[in-house]
Amino acid sequence: MTNDVSKILLAYWERILLGLAVLLLLLALGYMCLPARQEHATRPSARLHAYQSLLPPASLASLTAQPDGEPSPSAFAPRIPLRLPKPPPPKPEPPKPVPKQAKAPAPKPKPAPTVNTPKIPDLLPQDTPKLVRAKIRFQSLEQDANGQSLAFLQFRRPGHDLEILTLTPGEQTSHGFSLVSVSYEAAVIREATGRTRRLPLGDIMQIAVKNEE
Repeated sequence: MTNDVSKILLAYWERILLGLAVLLLLLALGYMCLPARQEHATRPSARLHAYQSLLPPASLASLTAQPDGEPSPSAFAPRIPLRLPKPPPPKPEPPKPVPKQAKAPAPKPKPAPTVNTPKIPDLLPQDTPKLVRAKIRFQSLEQDANGQSLAFLQFRRPGHDLEILTLTPGEQTSHGFSLVSVSYEAAVIREATGRTRRLPLGDIMQIAVKNEE
């Protein structure tokens, strides 16, 4: 057995030595390259220097503030601009209530024009001392057998009793007034002063008559 090993060593001793030499060379090269890698890892690169030149002093202080003297890994991360959240859209204002317009007051109905009838005093002016004021009412209208219209008038002088007068159109009374015309609507009376007035059926008015006292 030992003879076989010695034969093999004698036959391949050159190759064995060459392999050992190559192995030693590789180990030497690996040992020489190891310090260079560590120095390269601890020394900042040119890209880092260029990046640090762009940072403000406060950022550089934060990079060198690590306890072991090494920059923080987050310092080399690209800066992402902060996006503030958009403010919520303003709420639409509620519609303002429309003020109600005040309704215009309804126009008041105009009163019927009043006819200012001159009042007749009991005694007319000094030039006509024999005239007084009396009340008369158109009571009814009838016709006689001949078809003649008959007006029934209620007449009363101051201080006297009520009288019922039956007059035909154109008839003159002893009191100084006369019946001009008559219809179922009104009678036309001429006073003692000569003024003509219309007396509706059922109405009462005052007229000027003779003072017979």
